[in-house]
Amino acid sequence: MNFEEYENNRLKTLPERIDWWLDARFGMFIHVGLYSVKADHEWSKGNQNIKREEYNQLANGFNITEEAIESWVKLAYKTGMKYVVLTTRHHEGFSLWKSSVNEFNSTNYGSRIDVVKYFVKYCRKYGLRIGLYFSLMDWNHDDAYSCMIDESANKRFTDYIKGMLRELMTNYGKIDVLWYDIPRPMIDAKGWDSIAMNEMVRQLQPQIIINNRSRLAEDFITPEEKIGGSQNVYWESCMTLNRLSWGYINEEQIQPYLMTPQQVIRTLIEIISKKGNLLLNVNPDANGKIPNSIISILNSVGEWLDIYGEVVYGRNTPTKIHRANDLCISIERENIAYIVNFIRPLNGLLRLGGEFSAVKEVVDLFTSKPLVFNQFSEGIDIVLNEEFSSELGIGVVKLIFKDAIEFNRATLYPQINEGRFI
Repeated sequence: MNFEEYENNRLKTLPERIDWWLDARFGMFIHVGLYSVKADHEWSKGNQNIKREEYNQLANGFNITEEAIESWVKLAYKTGMKYVVLTTRHHEGFSLWKSSVNEFNSTNYGSRIDVVKYFVKYCRKYGLRIGLYFSLMDWNHDDAYSCMIDESANKRFTDYIKGMLRELMTNYGKIDVLWYDIPRPMIDAKGWDSIAMNEMVRQLQPQIIINNRSRLAEDFITPEEKIGGSQNVYWESCMTLNRLSWGYINEEQIQPYLMTPQQVIRTLIEIISKKGNLLLNVNPDANGKIPNSIISILNSVGEWLDIYGEVVYGRNTPTKIHRANDLCISIERENIAYIVNFIRPLNGLLRLGGEFSAVKEVVDLFTSKPLVFNQFSEGIDIVLNEEFSSELGIGVVKLIFKDAIEFNRATLYPQINEGRFI
């Protein structure tokens, strides 16, 4: 199959395949592997120049249990996440499933468990979509270094990769997301034989969506540790809670670097306002336990979403109400604008500046009560209730417009961008 034919087929089916993902908005990334045993960064084998024989001894301490796997998925469910992506095989080359292609796998070491099998089982139990992360880079295979320059090594290595992908796409029922990582050392899709590789995946999993890390654009892009994307492509920001490591770090040491629940929610809201998804990482230890501090953060986020979930889930239109109040973010859908307010004004009066189309009603989502408001030529004043938000202090007012949202952010100060904010 040539590239043009592959792309035509992919684009033709994309709207149906990605439909659920556009509504989901929030997912959990689970990084677990031998680096969870070492506990000092998931790239330690490569960056610290640890010899293969020494590093691979960590496999004997990989003691994940079925109960731990259920706890990961249950936490995602309670947090309000709609899909989960598991690192089935990180750069270290250790597969987390029963593989006949790669004997260096979790059923032959430690607790001898097929992690993918139970991950899929519990995602289905809790009604979450299933994503499988798969690194193309490999620090453990003899041909992984020479495959870019040696034709026979390339054939052996890409066959090895395709064989593992075939197992993942065949043995566990319907898979929703294939999340590739690090396509080194090959510099283009031809080196990976990506069209044939991904066409095989699509034949086995016709409804799957694939990210952009196999040297092909594919279905969505995955900016890392930053908020970014484009209105013209589907995108998902993947982020850690600690900005230091995707893999497990001792809980006491990592504690000072963790995001607060407020920071998680603000990040999620900003991403959604720009029409992206957030894939938020957690990092279990060698026994599969997620640190209590992370559980506490995510429980708080879940409690907030129990109240304000209608703001997050579903598709929104491009934001028109932009910088009407720099302490708020607007998420808009047809004739509704959700104004997420991170700092409650001390006088209880929320002002949004600009020329709005007519607002019919304003509702406080925390109490579901209507709010008194005054709309005038320079903006709108909203009188907030005393009970404005949950204990996290992040409240939402819902503006219901009479018709479609129209907003002219005319400012009284013409030197600002020639009289208009855009």
